[in-house]
Amino acid sequence: MANLTISAVCNQHCPYCFTGDHLGGSGSNRRFLEPGDLDARLDFLDRSGMDQARFLGGEPTLHPHFSELVERARARNKKIVIFTNGLMPQESLACLEALPATECQVLVNVNEPAEAGEATFERQRATIRRLGERALLGFNVYRADFRPGFLLSLIADSGCKGASAGPGTALPLRGQCLRPPPSIRGDRRKDRALCSRRGRGQCEGRVRLRFRALHVL
Repeated sequence: MANLTISAVCNQHCPYCFTGDHLGGSGSNRRFLEPGDLDARLDFLDRSGMDQARFLGGEPTLHPHFSELVERARARNKKIVIFTNGLMPQESLACLEALPATECQVLVNVNEPAEAGEATFERQRATIRRLGERALLGFNVYRADFRPGFLLSLIADSGCKGASAGPGTALPLRGQCLRPPPSIRGDRRKDRALCSRRGRGQCEGRVRLRFRALHVL
């Protein structure tokens, strides 16, 4: 799949960000993709038989014409995939809310609450709640002492699709199975709902987080 970079601006400074060295270029043409320039990229997607328009940045939802870019992609019958930190303008959020859940996926990358800060994390939580089934949580593992248990409560609380975790640096991960937090532990219906939401079947009282493999080329 081809990712389309539409913004070189971000409102976060995550330590693992692979685009950090390319953010904040001077001049509006370097900071944001011009709406008219999206058409050539959509032409490429059409020629390649790709049915998704995958927008990232920077923070793509900060693009001043974000809604227009989404509309242009939808006019080409593209499903919309957004890679975001969830700290998006209300106009951008409303644009995504208006799309059918079957035609839109928003990967919301979150950090541990203690690292993100309470205000930032609660703003992200509110965004995920509004997106509902359109949202998929993303969590980057960039140190060995990560604690992803908060993802389980966030999934149960927000109604999102689930979570995907992957290495932000070269960490040797094989996968991990976590006990649900006390707030949902013991309710098998919620446990099964969390598992089946990611297509993993019934987990018998456990919620499984599957970690993406790291391939070194």
